[in-house]
Amino acid sequence: MLRVEKLSYEIKGRRLLKDISFQMRKGEVLAILGANGAGKSTLMGVLCGDKKPTEGAVLLNGKTLDQYDMKELSRCRAMLSQQQQMTLAFKVSEIVMMGRYPHFKSSPSANDILIVEEVMNLCGVKSLEDRTFLSLSGGEQQRVQLARVLAQIWDNKDSLLLLDEPISALDLRYQQKVLAIAKALARRGFMVVLIVHDVNFAAIYADRIIMLKNGRKLLDGTPIEVLNTKDIYTIFSVESVVELSSKTLKPYVKLEELVLDALVFNSLLTSESNMTTERTLDLLIDKSPYLSAEELACQVGISEFEIWRLDKRNNTKVFRTDFDLLTEILPTLGKVRICSGAKGVKHTLVGGYTLHSYESGKKAVFAGDFDLAFLFNHWHIGLLIENESGRALRFFNKNGMELHAISLSDEQNDADRSEGMKDLILTENGDNGWEHCFSDRTIEVSKPKKDQYYQSMSQFRKILALCAAKKTPVSIKLLNGGCEQSYTGVVFNLIDQGSRYIIKEPTFELEIVWQNIGRIVSREDDHFKGPVVIELFNNYDDLILTLQASYIIIQENWDEVLGKCNKNSVV
Repeated sequence: MLRVEKLSYEIKGRRLLKDISFQMRKGEVLAILGANGAGKSTLMGVLCGDKKPTEGAVLLNGKTLDQYDMKELSRCRAMLSQQQQMTLAFKVSEIVMMGRYPHFKSSPSANDILIVEEVMNLCGVKSLEDRTFLSLSGGEQQRVQLARVLAQIWDNKDSLLLLDEPISALDLRYQQKVLAIAKALARRGFMVVLIVHDVNFAAIYADRIIMLKNGRKLLDGTPIEVLNTKDIYTIFSVESVVELSSKTLKPYVKLEELVLDALVFNSLLTSESNMTTERTLDLLIDKSPYLSAEELACQVGISEFEIWRLDKRNNTKVFRTDFDLLTEILPTLGKVRICSGAKGVKHTLVGGYTLHSYESGKKAVFAGDFDLAFLFNHWHIGLLIENESGRALRFFNKNGMELHAISLSDEQNDADRSEGMKDLILTENGDNGWEHCFSDRTIEVSKPKKDQYYQSMSQFRKILALCAAKKTPVSIKLLNGGCEQSYTGVVFNLIDQGSRYIIKEPTFELEIVWQNIGRIVSREDDHFKGPVVIELFNNYDDLILTLQASYIIIQENWDEVLGKCNKNSVV
């Protein structure tokens, strides 16, 4: 058995491996995956014994590597490295015989000669045995080195075989054959650890996969457990589709095409040193047509308002900046779908506007099907948008951030023909100059410090899970400077996607993108024994969401609570 305990490796003050632990049994093929620089080869060097860990230990068959003498270790551990330096003109047969050096003193035995013959035949290098190693192609040299490594532990099925990118220089036929050899040996008792860059080869030939990122073990499981769209993007930063083979029941990863325009990265191809914003947006939409306006704005570096205007899929008309007329028009629309957003949070309700109070030019409060307040001094401009999804009204602040949106039904699409809606929309001449109505604030995306709020994030989830299980009402309010939109009621359908958290009820939806949350604060209420209010702040430290539970019984066993949640469709 191979056991790795809290392994770390540091060189010149830089930690290349950080607190890695795992174990593998005889007969197992373990694949190590990760992007370049993730620490894969460093880990193999430590497993081999060539590198001494800064912290932790590697135990092979119950003994740490430094408890073996070199000859004993060489008989039960062999490694094929990425780099194979060879400057002398050794023959192929001589190099393969080097693998048997730990097994004899002066001259090889008949058994040693037999083993060398077998591994050369297996690796397809028998016909090259009299040629010098330096005269071979890169793929042929790699197969010779594999034969040498196999010869080293050929007669010891309790051995550890380490293969660092064993197929990097091989053609497709030998790529398959090398991995098939490794799996066949494992089925007879060998332990095999290999590094490959092709995730589909790992899915086919590995029993288990460990994924590394920045020197840490991020994922560990069977291919079907770790090879999914989200985790592949986390490790490699590539878009993919993962399907399950009906024949083998193993995952198959298909990469999405990466589309580049040479004008983006080669300024000498055209006299235009930079692409226009419109062209950048078009290319991004062609590549990822389902990105939201907020996501497009972050990537292109312009406001959400400009995204809606420049997106060729939309027909748009601009609203005038006097929004008092809305208090008369909105109650006539009937039941609509409304959405208020802040960076990282979307709060959606279904219902009708009922005006509760109104202060001209400052504030309008709606009650009834939902609670909503408009703070008009933060509103700047609006759009009537028509596309294949229908029509919608969207309102923006002076930085072009979307504050509020209303999706209109077919019946409500005719509302813009009313006298009030005609007054609301600018004429064609009045539409001029919209490009200059925003500040030149650059769109910035800062990285949250997740360790600082992970506990509160977990607490947020637990409170919602407990309230769902107990059918306890919660109050969830979004704030974005221009709107305060609230929902109070029972929630059941909680969807935790890791990076996103979603509540999806018939008349209420909430979506939180955790990477855009800067910090989370929980507050205790004197009337209850536990936190009942949680506040979410964005990366600019603006309060954007509050959650308040009617009561929380923190003494309850969480495992029991979560079991009850599953019965209530809580994911």
